[in-house]
Amino acid sequence: MEITSDTFIARQAILDINLKTIGYELLFRDSLENVFRESSPEKATSKVILQNHILGNLNDVCRNKLAFINFDEFTLLQNSPLLFNPKDIVIEIIETINISDELVFNISQLYKKGYMIALDNYDFSSKWDVFFPYISLIKVDVEQVYYRQIEKLKKRLLSTKHKINIVAERIETNEQFQKFKNIDIDYYQGYFFHKPEMKSGTCISPLKVNLIQLFLEAYKPHLDFE
Repeated sequence: MEITSDTFIARQAILDINLKTIGYELLFRDSLENVFRESSPEKATSKVILQNHILGNLNDVCRNKLAFINFDEFTLLQNSPLLFNPKDIVIEIIETINISDELVFNISQLYKKGYMIALDNYDFSSKWDVFFPYISLIKVDVEQVYYRQIEKLKKRLLSTKHKINIVAERIETNEQFQKFKNIDIDYYQGYFFHKPEMKSGTCISPLKVNLIQLFLEAYKPHLDFE
C-alpha cells in the first residue's frame, strides 16, 4: 500500500530586466507557515530535493519555468543534480561549501552535460574564480555588498569570454530596481516583485537513501553491481 505525506515548499520568482519571470527559487518549508526553521542548510537542501522534486512534480511547482535549487557540498559530491533534467533546473552552489578538486571536477561534468550553474550569495572572493568557466549566473545580495562592487563586477563579466549574468537578490524597493537597471543588471529577485509563495502537495513516502544512491550509480559510465 502506498503511504502518502504532505509536502511544503515556497517559491520566489526571478525576473529579467523586462520583469518577465524566468524561474523560481525553491525554498524549504516544513509546514504551511511560510518560515524557514531548518538549522542546517545541508538538511534543507536534501529535503527540498526529496520531498518536492524526486517525489513531486517540479514543472507544476514552477509553472514549466526554471527551478533554482540550492545544492550543498554533499549533494554536489554525490552528483544529486543528475536526478533532474538539465532543462528544468539551475544548480545554485551555496556559499558554505568547501572548494575541492573533486567538487570542481563534478561541477565541470555537470556543465558539460548541459546544466545551468549559479553561484549563490557571491561575496567577491577570488576563491570562486575556479568556477567561472562553468557558471552562467552570479547571485548577489544587494543588502550585503556595495553598489560599486556590483557595478565593477558587471564590467568585469562583460570583458570575459564566458557569458555570465548577474541576479540582484533582495530587491525591496522600486528605487533599488531602477538603480541596478541603470547598469543593466540581468535578473532580479526580491519582495518588491514577489514574496515567497507557499505551495503544498502530497508525495509517496518514505524514499529510502539506497534508492537515491541506486539512481546515482545508474548514471555512471561503468556500473559497479556489487
